[in-house]
Amino acid sequence: MEKKLVEMLHLELEPVGIFFGNTTAECELEADPAKRNCVIPFVMAAAKGKITSMDEAGCTCPGGAVGACFGDGFTRL
Repeated sequence: MEKKLVEMLHLELEPVGIFFGNTTAECELEADPAKRNCVIPFVMAAAKGKITSMDEAGCTCPGGAVGACFGDGFTRL
């Protein structure tokens, strides 16, 4: 079923699922709060098969904070 869906939609990358929780999973790429982190590279890495993690503190991109449901990143950051 998964392969049929990917073939029907002609996807080049895998679909990405987002998990909202209060724990951090073991991951290959984690957002560092000390750096400027855009959400898009984390989503792209996930689409290429990596497990990524970003929490509210690590999301230092105002637009990404809104898109990732971390609240109003424009007034928070």
